[in-house]
Amino acid sequence: MLGVPRLTYRGSPVVGRPFGLRIENAMPNSTAAIAVSVVGIAAPMPGYSATFFPGEPYLSVGVLQTNGSGVTSEFLETPSIAPSFCGFEFFAQGIVVDPSGPGGLAVTSALRIVVGLEKSGIDKLFEPEIGLSGPVDVATADFNGDGYADVAIACDAGDDVAVLLGRGDGTFDERVSFPVGDRPFTVAAADFDLDGIQDLAVGCYNSEDVVVLYGVGDGTFMSGTNLAINGPCSDLAVGDFDSDGLLDIVTVSPSTGIGPGVGVSLLLQDGNGGFEPAIALGLGDHLRSITAGDINGDGNVDIAATQTNVVDRVHVRFGAGDGSFPNGSLYAVGLTPTDVAIADLNGDGLAEVISTDAGANALSVLHPIPGGQFVVQQGAAFIGGGPRALQVADVTGDKVLDIVTANGAGGTFAVAVGDGLGGFTQVVEFEAGSTPESWRSQISTETECRTSSWSIRRPTTSPRF
Repeated sequence: MLGVPRLTYRGSPVVGRPFGLRIENAMPNSTAAIAVSVVGIAAPMPGYSATFFPGEPYLSVGVLQTNGSGVTSEFLETPSIAPSFCGFEFFAQGIVVDPSGPGGLAVTSALRIVVGLEKSGIDKLFEPEIGLSGPVDVATADFNGDGYADVAIACDAGDDVAVLLGRGDGTFDERVSFPVGDRPFTVAAADFDLDGIQDLAVGCYNSEDVVVLYGVGDGTFMSGTNLAINGPCSDLAVGDFDSDGLLDIVTVSPSTGIGPGVGVSLLLQDGNGGFEPAIALGLGDHLRSITAGDINGDGNVDIAATQTNVVDRVHVRFGAGDGSFPNGSLYAVGLTPTDVAIADLNGDGLAEVISTDAGANALSVLHPIPGGQFVVQQGAAFIGGGPRALQVADVTGDKVLDIVTANGAGGTFAVAVGDGLGGFTQVVEFEAGSTPESWRSQISTETECRTSSWSIRRPTTSPRF
């Protein structure tokens, strides 16, 4: 078998545009079929990795042949989708004769497709939900070197990381899982061993460790290296904190009673392919999230962390470039800060620090002022129920940074549209899955990925607000 066959399409499911279905990555010179129905059934197919399929009665079934590269001709090919199909929903799946597969067959994942209008905002292509055991955090990178973004998801109920390889069209191959520690809570992608291949760092809550999975280059990972830290891991960040050219890891713990100044653990690479024992830093307990970057523009990597205690605040600590963080301050923000990010929102060369404040349903922005201090703007944008995570990106394509949040209490994600001056012009909410926990994916105007229900939306133009 050449690989897991996939059902894909040409064009876009939009009135007036070309469209056609075909199977790729299949057994060469073999017989294949594509079935299309208005009925979709979410159920496992015994013996196959597919978990979703179109049901009877079928609208159409096409029998095709794969060529020497394992690709079929197009089915339901049309140069222009007719207006009468606007709003039409259908389900499709492919099957290929493959002697190496169960029962001599190989089956693709199914697609759910809704035909929309160019300017209606309903143009979309959905994959079926991907069943995961407690997805809580997401990292994106090219894990197999094909130029397409892939996804790694920390699953705290499954004690594993699920990796989904992107196909370059907004869809993913079937997931492959890699075991890690007890209750993985956070994941980041980085090249720790400088071999040009993306690796994973996974922070585990119950086992109080970080597991580093080294990438092979084909989308798989070698068995992990477990690194003990000082308490349960609720978040981690990656950066070269000691200026040796190697990426290090810093974690935060939410626990109390684990000793003074133990809430942050620093794991520095030892230069021999491993990591030194964890160094306990200050900042106290009740820490929720952490991020790393050059905040003050001195070329050293700094950190910012959220803390929820008697006073809800953000810690900003400036790195000295030797693995220490001797200077910094803490700042009161809105109620229950859950996530934090660093970004230059107004283009002045100095970074703002942004927190999601779940108890206030808002963002706080720390604006830099001379002397390494910040002015806090609480309620900089009100963004929906219980924001739990955020990501900064130019979502609207206007070369101004925006902020996307996953809102756990509201079951939505929100876009706070940046004004280029450090503020926001408006906030737009979109329906998401139940209790979205993380928005760590790379964000673009072509493909938007969200956790929980794990569906893929592919707008044809920049988002309209």
